[in-house]
Amino acid sequence: MKKLLLSFALLLLSPFAEATAYYVCDCQSGAAAACTGNAGSSGNDGLTPTTPKQTYAQLSITTGTHTISFCQGGAWTAAASFTPPSGTSPSAPITFTSYAHPNFTSAAKPILRFTGTGFNITYTSNFEISNLEVVGPGTGSTNGLVMSNGGYVYAHHNRFTQFGYGVAMSDGDKGALTSDLRLVSNTIDFNVNIGFEGGGKRVVIEDNDFDSNGSVCGFDHNIYISSNPVAYDNITVRRNRLTNALRYANSASCAVSFVVHGYVPHLLIEENYIIDLATTSGGFCLAVDGVTGRSANPQRFEDLVIRGNHCIQAGPSNTIFQWDSAPYAIIENNVFIHLPQAGDSDVRCMVWDANTGAQGQRLDLRDTQGIGNLVRNNTCYLSLNNATPSTANTACYKAGTVGLGQMTMVNNLCYMQNGGTASMVAFDLTSQTRASLLSLADYNIAYNASGTLTWDNGGNATPAAAGETHSSITNPLFVATPSSGNSYSVQIQSGSPAVNAGHPTKGARSTFGRMSPVSTRDIGAEEYNRATLLPLGPGYGWMQ
Repeated sequence: MKKLLLSFALLLLSPFAEATAYYVCDCQSGAAAACTGNAGSSGNDGLTPTTPKQTYAQLSITTGTHTISFCQGGAWTAAASFTPPSGTSPSAPITFTSYAHPNFTSAAKPILRFTGTGFNITYTSNFEISNLEVVGPGTGSTNGLVMSNGGYVYAHHNRFTQFGYGVAMSDGDKGALTSDLRLVSNTIDFNVNIGFEGGGKRVVIEDNDFDSNGSVCGFDHNIYISSNPVAYDNITVRRNRLTNALRYANSASCAVSFVVHGYVPHLLIEENYIIDLATTSGGFCLAVDGVTGRSANPQRFEDLVIRGNHCIQAGPSNTIFQWDSAPYAIIENNVFIHLPQAGDSDVRCMVWDANTGAQGQRLDLRDTQGIGNLVRNNTCYLSLNNATPSTANTACYKAGTVGLGQMTMVNNLCYMQNGGTASMVAFDLTSQTRASLLSLADYNIAYNASGTLTWDNGGNATPAAAGETHSSITNPLFVATPSSGNSYSVQIQSGSPAVNAGHPTKGARSTFGRMSPVSTRDIGAEEYNRATLLPLGPGYGWMQ
């Protein structure tokens, strides 16, 4: 018994059992004026708000359950990377946060300026990071927060700015996979290359503001989810705002704001707001697709869900949303808008294709088939300044080159107009037939406000000719033209032909904005008759 009591006492005294609150304060460039005279020092014990250390490097942090608080209104320059030991557990982490200094008042986040990477979580786990402004040197090859073979990080209400990558996740060691990140309510902006890059298992990216991340056209993005040969599964990206992609060093967006490559099963992309009102060729909203010819890694996204997103763009963009290699995907309740702008050219709302690249990218033939895809209740609004858009490059929906007739498309709405009277096409079948692409297509509406509309380029001028007996070419009657003044709304009028006109059983169970439909689901993302706000469904990520 004595040995047992002695062992328990030693455990309590060990570093793993420590739970200490530390305080740090400095008043370097950028600090609040009131901070002056309240900087900490190396001679302080750092254990009370009025006796803080001056720098994090002056603390001796061991594994345990600790809180390291930086004074609000304080600022640090030339800080070395933080490489803390692990916290005790996900529910008892090491916490980095802010505190109100008793001697002065400031609500400003502490400003931590790093000479390289900020928080380096490598082979460690169990951290919470909150209410800090984490600033980089303005160069590539640095990260505001990097997780490499680490896990269980909850980062919220921070700002990550002026790094190469705002937040990055990767696996250097396949035996110690990176996992369990919650990235919530942060501002991630003006990073040289990418706002968020990488991925892991059980990841939640929610309610963040991504702005002006990226410099290199075609390679940089606001969000870039990618994987190594090991699958990064159970990722939820929800209710984020993405603006001004590639604007760190460019006057216009010239790449995809949000892109996914690699092997990422169980990916939920839901209720994000993506807007770029100045784009160049190649600048578009969202792409979940294989990297053709660039990587030997598998490229597949089975059980993909793209739901309730709002994408708005203007300029000579090519495509608003593209996906491929996604067996059993659900694409529903999204609003995709292209607004007219001088110099714009051609635009496609939704493009699905096959990953036909070489280098062992496919895991099996399902990668090329779009098998089991359900595309329903989406609204496309395509308005071009161009008076003569090419019918070969402008369409509501464009197919790729491979398909086995297992896609369902119901309740979709597309409104088109151009600067002249050009004829336009709803379905661009490329070189395929409808039978090779679709198991069911019906209850869709398309309309060209500028001229005539051909239902598809496979010889079917009308929906009836294509076998869509409940689809129509008719004005959907929006309440107003989408604009900043109405938050780019595509709400329909009470007399719209889309009201209660959807498929009786295959429509989406909710609406754009997550409202419950009152009667038969309307055609399109919006619903004229809406009742209560529905709760969020379970996400794929950690702690949902």
